[in-house]
Amino acid sequence: MQTLAPHEYGYLAELAKCYRDEHLAGLKQQAHFNPRLGVDALCFQHIESRISGASVMAGALITPCELWLVALPEQSALQAPLESQCALTLPSGRYSLQLERLPAGIELYKRKILEDLSDLETLQETARLAQRMMEQLMTPNAVPQGESRQKLPATPILMSVYTFITVQLIKGRLNVIPKSFNPSGCRGDWYQQWYR
Repeated sequence: MQTLAPHEYGYLAELAKCYRDEHLAGLKQQAHFNPRLGVDALCFQHIESRISGASVMAGALITPCELWLVALPEQSALQAPLESQCALTLPSGRYSLQLERLPAGIELYKRKILEDLSDLETLQETARLAQRMMEQLMTPNAVPQGESRQKLPATPILMSVYTFITVQLIKGRLNVIPKSFNPSGCRGDWYQQWYR
């Protein structure tokens, strides 16, 4: 996992704060709101893709309800206004993301990966979840041949099963992922530096 510059961690902290201020009231109305979680930008790294001529950081945005894949183009290097959606190319494939504009001039592209995080209990579990997401997205051929990389679980039943399996893996209840985890390689302000 890359180590970012101090000003980049500061920008991610501002992103999380602006997103929280903009969405927290709505998030609290969701049936699966998890009061143990906050809004945090995790496991961001520079990627080869460019958006409107600008370099891009990609990572995970965790909220008390959802996990998002987020792409952040460098605002000062944009050569044209951002479109309402973009196709983000990662080693595992191409992903369609939607544009959101936040106060303070922050523009981000996002795609929902999980919509119910109510089973997560600690900040370390959210960090592991973000790290696992990014590891899979940055691994070539992470999606089996013949399956569309554009499609994620869409129905509530499929999403619930997908969420359950993922969370059980994070919690170590399924003996697939090693339990050893060093958060010092994963994050910004809580862990000094910085899992799906």
